[in-house]
Amino acid sequence: MRPTEYIRDFSGLGDQFNSFDQYHGSRYARKGPGDKPSKHEATVDLVKSHLPGVASYYRLLKDSCHNARYRSYVVKPYEATVARNQLQNIKAGLAKRKGK
Repeated sequence: MRPTEYIRDFSGLGDQFNSFDQYHGSRYARKGPGDKPSKHEATVDLVKSHLPGVASYYRLLKDSCHNARYRSYVVKPYEATVARNQLQNIKAGLAKRKGK
């Protein structure tokens, strides 16, 4: 599936977008700056809505990656192992979904 098809399928708007920026701008155009989710949060919402089986893993992985930025990407071995496990759980969940 091409990325534009992904955005179209997940948007629920019946529109096709050429990029996530275009989707985000269109989807949240009527929201004020304080009410508009960040692109990261919009991605989390898409995963939660359309891939609920991996949503918790995705959220935890996103949060751990985001937090690592603020620690100069210095993470403990345990944290790296947990992040890798979250990624593997996401991949396994997507593989199951693809096999349906």
